[in-house]
Amino acid sequence: TNNCPIYVPCGTKEAYVTALNENNTIDESRVIEKLPYTYSVLTSDSTLGSVTITQEPTCTEPVIFRADAAEGYQFVQWSDGNTDNPRSLVLTQDTTLTAEFELAQCLIASGYCGADSTNLTWELSCDSVLTISGTGAMADYTYNTMPWYEYSSSIQSVIITDSVTSIGESAFWDCSSLTSVTIGNSVTSIGDGVFQGCSSLSSVTIPNSVTSIGSSAFSGCSSLTSITIPNSVTSIGNGAFSGCSSLTSVTIPNSVTSIRDGAFKYCSSLTSITIPNSVTSIGSSAFSYCSSLTSITIPNSVTSIREYAFRDCSSLTSITIPNSVT
Repeated sequence: TNNCPIYVPCGTKEAYVTALNENNTIDESRVIEKLPYTYSVLTSDSTLGSVTITQEPTCTEPVIFRADAAEGYQFVQWSDGNTDNPRSLVLTQDTTLTAEFELAQCLIASGYCGADSTNLTWELSCDSVLTISGTGAMADYTYNTMPWYEYSSSIQSVIITDSVTSIGESAFWDCSSLTSVTIGNSVTSIGDGVFQGCSSLSSVTIPNSVTSIGSSAFSGCSSLTSITIPNSVTSIGNGAFSGCSSLTSVTIPNSVTSIRDGAFKYCSSLTSITIPNSVTSIGSSAFSYCSSLTSITIPNSVTSIREYAFRDCSSLTSITIPNSVT
Protein backbone atom coordinates (compact mmCIF):
# COMPACT_ATOMS: atom_id res chain seq x y z
CA THR A 1 0.00 0.00 0.00
CA ASN A 2 3.04 2.30 -0.07
CA ASN A 3 5.73 3.02 -2.62
CA CYS A 4 8.67 1.05 -1.19
CA PRO A 5 10.45 -1.42 -3.50
CA ILE A 6 9.85 -5.12 -3.02
CA TYR A 7 12.96 -7.26 -3.67
CA VAL A 8 12.31 -10.84 -4.75
CA PRO A 9 14.62 -13.68 -5.89
CA CYS A 10 15.72 -13.90 -9.51
CA GLY A 11 13.12 -15.53 -11.75
CA THR A 12 10.20 -15.02 -9.35
CA LYS A 13 8.92 -11.52 -10.27
CA GLU A 14 5.97 -12.74 -12.30
CA ALA A 15 4.82 -15.08 -9.55
CA TYR A 16 5.08 -12.35 -6.91
CA VAL A 17 3.21 -9.81 -9.05
CA THR A 18 0.41 -12.32 -9.63
CA ALA A 19 0.18 -13.21 -5.94
CA LEU A 20 0.25 -9.58 -4.78
CA ASN A 21 -2.41 -8.55 -7.29
CA GLU A 22 -4.82 -11.14 -5.93
CA ASN A 23 -5.60 -8.83 -3.00
CA ASN A 24 -4.07 -5.49 -4.03
CA THR A 25 -3.28 -3.71 -7.23
CA ILE A 26 0.50 -3.19 -7.32
CA ASP A 27 2.81 -1.30 -9.62
CA GLU A 28 4.99 -3.96 -11.21
CA SER A 29 7.97 -1.59 -11.26
CA ARG A 30 8.09 -1.81 -7.47
CA VAL A 31 8.84 -5.54 -7.67
CA ILE A 32 12.58 -5.86 -8.31
CA GLU A 33 14.40 -9.13 -8.85
CA LYS A 34 17.54 -9.14 -6.68
CA LEU A 35 20.60 -11.34 -7.13
CA PRO A 36 20.80 -13.56 -4.03
CA TYR A 37 24.57 -14.14 -4.23
CA THR A 38 27.49 -12.07 -2.94
CA TYR A 39 30.74 -11.59 -4.80
CA SER A 40 34.18 -10.10 -4.20
CA VAL A 41 37.44 -9.96 -6.10
CA LEU A 42 40.96 -9.66 -4.66
CA THR A 43 44.63 -9.65 -5.72
CA SER A 44 47.27 -12.11 -4.56
CA ASP A 45 49.46 -9.06 -3.84
CA SER A 46 48.21 -5.54 -4.40
CA THR A 47 51.72 -4.37 -5.36
CA LEU A 48 51.65 -6.67 -8.41
CA GLY A 49 48.36 -5.47 -9.87
CA SER A 50 44.76 -4.48 -9.24
CA VAL A 51 41.27 -5.71 -10.05
CA THR A 52 38.08 -3.85 -10.92
CA ILE A 53 34.43 -4.72 -11.58
CA THR A 54 33.49 -3.29 -14.97
CA GLN A 55 29.91 -4.54 -14.96
CA GLU A 56 27.67 -5.05 -11.97
CA PRO A 57 25.66 -8.26 -12.14
CA THR A 58 21.92 -8.45 -12.41
CA CYS A 59 19.58 -11.41 -12.66
CA THR A 60 20.18 -11.48 -16.40
CA GLU A 61 23.66 -9.96 -16.76
CA PRO A 62 26.96 -11.53 -15.58
CA VAL A 63 29.48 -9.72 -13.41
CA ILE A 64 32.69 -8.76 -15.26
CA PHE A 65 36.01 -8.76 -13.40
CA ARG A 66 39.13 -7.16 -14.89
CA ALA A 67 42.72 -7.67 -13.70
CA ASP A 68 45.38 -5.04 -14.49
CA ALA A 69 49.02 -5.95 -13.83
CA ALA A 70 51.49 -3.43 -12.42
CA GLU A 71 54.51 -2.45 -14.53
CA GLY A 72 56.86 -5.40 -15.02
CA TYR A 73 54.21 -7.98 -14.10
CA GLN A 74 51.56 -9.92 -15.98
CA PHE A 75 48.22 -11.54 -15.15
CA VAL A 76 48.43 -15.32 -14.76
CA GLN A 77 45.02 -16.65 -13.76
CA TRP A 78 42.11 -16.37 -11.34
CA SER A 79 42.16 -18.47 -8.22
CA ASP A 80 39.83 -21.07 -9.76
CA GLY A 81 42.28 -21.62 -12.64
CA ASN A 82 40.42 -19.62 -15.28
CA THR A 83 42.74 -17.48 -17.45
CA ASP A 84 40.14 -15.25 -19.14
CA ASN A 85 40.78 -11.55 -18.57
CA PRO A 86 38.43 -9.78 -18.29
CA ARG A 87 36.35 -12.50 -16.70
CA SER A 88 32.59 -12.70 -17.34
CA LEU A 89 30.85 -14.75 -14.69
CA VAL A 90 27.18 -15.62 -14.20
CA LEU A 91 26.76 -15.98 -10.46
CA THR A 92 25.15 -19.18 -9.22
CA GLN A 93 26.59 -19.04 -5.70
CA ASP A 94 28.55 -16.75 -3.38
CA THR A 95 31.86 -16.13 -5.13
CA THR A 96 35.31 -14.80 -4.19
CA LEU A 97 38.00 -14.70 -6.88
CA THR A 98 41.67 -13.76 -6.47
CA ALA A 99 43.75 -12.51 -9.39
CA GLU A 100 47.26 -13.97 -9.54
CA PHE A 101 50.19 -12.14 -11.14
CA GLU A 102 53.83 -12.94 -11.97
CA LEU A 103 56.88 -11.16 -13.27
CA ALA A 104 56.65 -10.42 -16.97
CA GLN A 105 59.07 -12.12 -19.30
CA CYS A 106 61.26 -9.15 -19.97
CA LEU A 107 64.94 -8.26 -19.97
CA ILE A 108 66.71 -5.74 -17.79
CA ALA A 109 69.89 -5.91 -19.87
CA SER A 110 71.78 -8.11 -22.34
CA GLY A 111 75.06 -8.25 -24.24
CA TYR A 112 78.06 -10.34 -25.31
CA CYS A 113 80.44 -12.18 -22.99
CA GLY A 114 82.51 -14.38 -25.31
CA ALA A 115 86.27 -14.70 -25.54
CA ASP A 116 88.26 -14.35 -28.78
CA SER A 117 86.02 -15.33 -31.69
CA THR A 118 83.30 -17.03 -29.64
CA ASN A 119 79.75 -15.81 -29.67
CA LEU A 120 78.40 -16.02 -26.12
CA THR A 121 75.61 -13.74 -24.97
CA TRP A 122 74.16 -12.84 -21.58
CA GLU A 123 70.65 -11.80 -20.60
CA LEU A 124 69.44 -10.54 -17.24
CA SER A 125 65.68 -11.03 -16.85
CA CYS A 126 63.21 -9.09 -14.71
CA ASP A 127 63.23 -11.89 -12.13
CA SER A 128 67.01 -11.42 -11.62
CA VAL A 129 68.07 -14.55 -13.53
CA LEU A 130 71.31 -14.19 -15.51
CA THR A 131 71.50 -16.62 -18.45
CA ILE A 132 74.73 -17.28 -20.38
CA SER A 133 74.13 -18.90 -23.77
CA GLY A 134 75.80 -19.45 -27.12
CA THR A 135 78.79 -21.64 -27.95
CA GLY A 136 82.35 -21.29 -26.66
CA ALA A 137 84.36 -20.01 -23.70
CA MET A 138 83.59 -17.04 -21.48
CA ALA A 139 86.06 -14.19 -21.31
CA ASP A 140 88.15 -13.49 -18.20
CA TYR A 141 87.26 -10.38 -16.22
CA THR A 142 88.32 -8.39 -13.22
CA TYR A 143 85.66 -7.41 -10.72
CA ASN A 144 84.66 -4.07 -12.22
CA THR A 145 84.88 -5.10 -15.88
CA MET A 146 82.18 -7.77 -15.80
CA PRO A 147 79.62 -6.91 -18.50
CA TRP A 148 76.84 -7.16 -15.88
CA TYR A 149 78.85 -5.29 -13.23
CA GLU A 150 76.24 -2.59 -12.53
CA TYR A 151 73.62 -5.29 -11.87
CA SER A 152 75.88 -7.69 -9.94
CA SER A 153 74.29 -6.99 -6.54
CA SER A 154 70.78 -7.87 -7.79
CA ILE A 155 71.54 -11.14 -9.64
CA GLN A 156 69.87 -13.99 -7.75
CA SER A 157 70.33 -16.94 -10.09
CA VAL A 158 72.78 -17.87 -12.86
CA ILE A 159 72.06 -20.37 -15.64
CA ILE A 160 75.00 -21.43 -17.84
CA THR A 161 73.67 -23.38 -20.82
CA ASP A 162 75.06 -26.68 -22.08
CA SER A 163 76.93 -25.15 -25.03
CA VAL A 164 79.28 -23.02 -22.87
CA THR A 165 82.72 -24.65 -22.46
CA SER A 166 84.36 -22.61 -19.70
CA ILE A 167 83.59 -19.93 -17.11
CA GLY A 168 86.03 -17.03 -17.19
CA GLU A 169 87.95 -15.66 -14.22
CA SER A 170 86.03 -13.46 -11.77
CA ALA A 171 82.87 -13.84 -13.85
CA PHE A 172 80.48 -13.58 -10.90
CA TRP A 173 82.81 -12.09 -8.32
CA ASP A 174 80.93 -10.54 -5.37
CA CYS A 175 77.41 -11.13 -6.72
CA SER A 176 76.18 -10.86 -3.14
CA SER A 177 72.52 -11.77 -3.83
CA LEU A 178 73.32 -14.86 -5.91
CA THR A 179 71.72 -17.94 -4.31
CA SER A 180 71.85 -20.68 -6.96
CA VAL A 181 73.90 -21.62 -10.01
CA THR A 182 73.22 -24.11 -12.80
CA ILE A 183 76.34 -25.07 -14.76
CA GLY A 184 75.91 -26.68 -18.18
CA ASN A 185 77.30 -30.11 -19.05
CA SER A 186 79.88 -28.78 -21.53
CA VAL A 187 81.82 -26.64 -19.05
CA THR A 188 85.31 -28.07 -18.53
CA SER A 189 86.87 -25.39 -16.32
CA ILE A 190 85.77 -22.97 -13.62
CA GLY A 191 88.23 -20.06 -13.63
CA ASP A 192 89.95 -18.28 -10.76
CA GLY A 193 87.66 -16.31 -8.44
CA VAL A 194 84.53 -17.10 -10.45
CA PHE A 195 82.18 -17.11 -7.44
CA GLN A 196 84.47 -15.39 -4.95
CA GLY A 197 82.53 -13.32 -2.41
CA CYS A 198 79.10 -14.69 -3.42
CA SER A 199 78.03 -14.69 0.22
CA SER A 200 74.42 -15.81 -0.44
CA LEU A 201 75.29 -18.76 -2.70
CA SER A 202 73.79 -21.84 -1.06
CA SER A 203 73.46 -24.28 -3.94
CA VAL A 204 75.71 -25.23 -6.86
CA THR A 205 76.10 -28.45 -8.83
CA ILE A 206 79.38 -29.04 -10.64
CA PRO A 207 78.81 -31.30 -13.68
CA ASN A 208 81.02 -34.27 -14.60
CA SER A 209 82.46 -32.32 -17.54
CA VAL A 210 84.51 -30.04 -15.25
CA THR A 211 88.18 -31.01 -14.90
CA SER A 212 89.58 -27.99 -13.03
CA ILE A 213 88.41 -25.59 -10.33
CA GLY A 214 90.45 -22.38 -10.24
CA SER A 215 92.07 -20.60 -7.32
CA SER A 216 89.59 -18.87 -4.97
CA ALA A 217 86.75 -20.11 -7.21
CA PHE A 218 84.33 -20.33 -4.26
CA SER A 219 86.27 -18.32 -1.71
CA GLY A 220 84.03 -16.43 0.71
CA CYS A 221 80.85 -18.30 -0.24
CA SER A 222 79.78 -18.23 3.40
CA SER A 223 76.27 -19.66 2.80
CA LEU A 224 77.45 -22.76 0.91
CA THR A 225 76.63 -25.77 3.13
CA SER A 226 77.70 -28.65 0.89
CA ILE A 227 79.30 -29.28 -2.45
CA THR A 228 79.96 -32.38 -4.53
CA ILE A 229 83.17 -32.40 -6.54
CA PRO A 230 82.76 -34.84 -9.44
CA ASN A 231 85.29 -37.54 -10.38
CA SER A 232 86.22 -35.60 -13.50
CA VAL A 233 88.04 -32.90 -11.47
CA THR A 234 91.80 -33.36 -11.37
CA SER A 235 92.84 -29.91 -10.16
CA ILE A 236 91.53 -27.72 -7.30
CA GLY A 237 93.25 -24.34 -7.13
CA ASN A 238 94.73 -22.49 -4.17
CA GLY A 239 92.08 -21.26 -1.74
CA ALA A 240 89.29 -22.70 -3.88
CA PHE A 241 86.89 -23.06 -0.92
CA SER A 242 88.56 -20.84 1.64
CA GLY A 243 86.17 -18.92 3.88
CA CYS A 244 83.20 -21.20 3.13
CA SER A 245 82.22 -20.93 6.78
CA SER A 246 78.94 -22.92 6.47
CA LEU A 247 80.49 -25.89 4.66
CA THR A 248 80.07 -28.96 6.91
CA SER A 249 81.49 -31.80 4.82
CA VAL A 250 83.46 -32.35 1.64
CA THR A 251 84.21 -35.45 -0.39
CA ILE A 252 87.25 -35.14 -2.62
CA PRO A 253 87.12 -37.53 -5.61
CA ASN A 254 89.80 -40.08 -6.53
CA SER A 255 90.72 -38.02 -9.58
CA VAL A 256 92.37 -35.29 -7.46
CA THR A 257 96.11 -35.72 -6.88
CA SER A 258 96.85 -32.71 -4.67
CA ILE A 259 95.09 -30.46 -2.18
CA ARG A 260 96.50 -27.04 -2.93
CA ASP A 261 97.49 -24.21 -0.60
CA GLY A 262 94.63 -22.85 1.53
CA ALA A 263 92.06 -24.97 -0.30
CA PHE A 264 89.73 -25.20 2.74
CA LYS A 265 91.20 -22.49 4.96
CA TYR A 266 88.71 -20.85 7.36
CA CYS A 267 86.01 -23.47 6.69
CA SER A 268 85.00 -23.15 10.32
CA SER A 269 81.96 -25.51 10.14
CA LEU A 270 83.82 -28.34 8.42
CA THR A 271 83.65 -31.36 10.75
CA SER A 272 85.05 -34.11 8.54
CA ILE A 273 86.91 -34.59 5.31
CA THR A 274 87.76 -37.66 3.28
CA ILE A 275 91.04 -37.58 1.41
CA PRO A 276 91.22 -40.22 -1.34
CA ASN A 277 94.19 -42.50 -2.10
CA SER A 278 94.96 -40.50 -5.23
CA VAL A 279 96.21 -37.47 -3.26
CA THR A 280 99.99 -37.25 -2.91
CA SER A 281 100.38 -33.81 -1.31
CA ILE A 282 98.55 -31.52 1.12
CA GLY A 283 99.39 -27.87 0.56
CA SER A 284 100.29 -25.04 2.89
CA SER A 285 97.40 -23.97 5.19
CA ALA A 286 95.12 -26.41 3.35
CA PHE A 287 92.87 -26.87 6.42
CA SER A 288 94.09 -24.11 8.72
CA TYR A 289 91.48 -22.50 10.99
CA CYS A 290 88.99 -25.32 10.40
CA SER A 291 87.97 -25.02 14.05
CA SER A 292 85.22 -27.70 13.92
CA LEU A 293 87.32 -30.41 12.24
CA THR A 294 87.37 -33.36 14.65
CA SER A 295 89.02 -36.08 12.58
CA ILE A 296 90.92 -36.60 9.38
CA THR A 297 92.38 -39.65 7.67
CA ILE A 298 95.49 -39.19 5.59
CA PRO A 299 95.92 -42.03 3.07
CA ASN A 300 99.18 -43.88 2.35
CA SER A 301 99.45 -42.11 -1.01
CA VAL A 302 100.38 -38.78 0.64
CA THR A 303 104.10 -38.06 0.58
CA SER A 304 104.17 -34.40 1.73
CA ILE A 305 102.25 -32.17 4.14
CA ARG A 306 103.18 -28.50 3.84
CA GLU A 307 103.49 -25.87 6.59
CA TYR A 308 100.44 -24.79 8.63
CA ALA A 309 98.28 -27.48 6.98
CA PHE A 310 96.19 -27.93 10.17
CA ARG A 311 96.97 -24.72 12.00
CA ASP A 312 94.37 -23.76 14.65
CA CYS A 313 92.22 -26.81 14.04
CA SER A 314 91.18 -26.48 17.68
CA SER A 315 88.74 -29.43 17.72
CA LEU A 316 91.15 -31.94 16.20
CA THR A 317 92.04 -34.45 18.93
CA SER A 318 94.13 -36.95 16.98
CA ILE A 319 95.72 -37.48 13.59
CA THR A 320 97.58 -40.37 12.01
CA ILE A 321 100.36 -39.54 9.58
CA PRO A 322 101.19 -42.51 7.34
CA ASN A 323 104.70 -43.86 6.73
CA SER A 324 104.54 -42.60 3.16
CA VAL A 325 105.00 -38.99 4.28
CA THR A 326 108.58 -37.88 3.78
